Amino acid sequence: DNSKFDNVVYTSNVGGDLKDSLVEMRTKMFSDNVFQAGVFIGGMAGIIEEQKLLKSLQPNVKIIPVLSTGGAALQVGADEGIDAEELRDDMDYVRLLHHQLEIPLDEKRYASPAEQPEDLELRRWNVGDH
Repeated sequence: DNSKFDNVVYTSNVGGDLKDSLVEMRTKMFSDNVFQAGVFIGGMAGIIEEQKLLKSLQPNVKIIPVLSTGGAALQVGADEGIDAEELRDDMDYVRLLHHQLEIPLDEKRYASPAEQPEDLELRRWNVGDH
């Protein structure tokens, strides 16, 4: 149920056409936000379209295809020239994404971005926090 989320954004139903409506939604998502990375897990053709659109709108974004999940992520990896052993063989996805997204292991998790301090040092676990 969308009412449980604070950041739902509705886009137009473009002429009743699903494909055009998805392009509208993806374009808005990638134009209204700046991403450091795009993570691609499994999937079908829509994943490839998202990767191409994201790269066209944000050419410096890091692309992370989780190759071990198969599906369209394999094509994303091929398109980007990525065949890293870690992305192909590592099934510990929490560790994999911490490493690929450069998230420090001692960084606290927050329920929403609004609760998260901008200063990374304020987000780190201290010995007395446990």
